[in-house]
Amino acid sequence: YWDWIDAKRCEPCTNELMGGPGEFVQGIQRISPASPFRNFSEYCSPPRRPTMGNCFACHTTRTNFPPLNRHWDANLFPSTEDLRFVMNKTRYYVPEEREKQCDSFHKSFEGFCGLGNETKYLWMHNRVHNMVSGSLCCSATAANDPLFIAHHSQIDRIFQTWLLRHKATPSQLPWFNTKPGNCRKCNLAGLFPLITNQDLFRDSRHFGYVYDTYKFGKDQLDFRKPT
Repeated sequence: YWDWIDAKRCEPCTNELMGGPGEFVQGIQRISPASPFRNFSEYCSPPRRPTMGNCFACHTTRTNFPPLNRHWDANLFPSTEDLRFVMNKTRYYVPEEREKQCDSFHKSFEGFCGLGNETKYLWMHNRVHNMVSGSLCCSATAANDPLFIAHHSQIDRIFQTWLLRHKATPSQLPWFNTKPGNCRKCNLAGLFPLITNQDLFRDSRHFGYVYDTYKFGKDQLDFRKPT
């Protein structure tokens, strides 16, 4: 995992790990030639092409995909206070939550709301995607970047910490009025054998793994117990 809480730069973005920054070619910043990820391709169509409307497509039969790239639009990583704000949310889902409210864990953790007025890059999970930009920016191409795995392992580590902090159970997941695939007993799209959201809303130990630490940021705070 990549603990980006309070980070000042991307520590794993070196040629020994996830690839350092390279040169700009035709408007995109490639990965360093010294990295084994230099010649990785996106393997998906860039999202929101003019002829595709809002389609986030992944056409694996297409040729000439762009190479893996990261633009690093900013270094405004989520802070300890951002994490504290998210961890203090006791309810995973708030059905009456309005657009400008920020009452639920899932909405603040995903990064659709949060502390402060910085809205360009959004918050938490979304902020890291949007700051790195390039291939990591968007649904169709993000998973082609190995940094995606390190980022989402951190997301899983935060989720596990929140589960332990609030002793949350699948009963917090909504039954109705959700986007497709997000209800309690909805099957996750694209996964076989079929598995539902409530099947995964569990302590990681149920799946046979733990993290080496549940401390975050420059102060290495442990949020598993309410303070």
